[in-house]
Amino acid sequence: MNRINLTGKDIIGFGAIPVFTDLADGDVGVLEMESDIHEPKKGFDGEGILAYNAAGETATLTLRVLAGSENDKYLNGEFARYKLNPDDPSVLQNGKVVKKTGANKVKYTLTGGAIKKLPSSTTSVEGNMETGVAEWTIFFFNVDRSIK
Repeated sequence: MNRINLTGKDIIGFGAIPVFTDLADGDVGVLEMESDIHEPKKGFDGEGILAYNAAGETATLTLRVLAGSENDKYLNGEFARYKLNPDDPSVLQNGKVVKKTGANKVKYTLTGGAIKKLPSSTTSVEGNMETGVAEWTIFFFNVDRSIK
């Protein structure tokens, strides 16, 4: 599993919001690509076989926004819109994550995304419940990566 931790210095967008601004302190999210792009197998005679795995092109974005903020309200509205008509293809939204790495920027283009579940509150390292943070999970059918 590939895991990219996101901070407030990174650019995160989804749907109609080009850049989320109402983010929690510290790590504001995680972008995960849970599956491998191919499954390698070794044949009987030592030959190599690569079997393509379409699930390797999917991603999950977990995003920590301030509860009750405009970003939280937008995500809540998108979840409600999906529940009203889950068969409507317009419920699928695109997103982006731009990770700043020194002089370069790594851009993850996310397409075909929908909110996976209602948000949860997170527990801090000290064991305190952060009731002011809503943690949203968004699944994307496609992810692509470029470097600028």
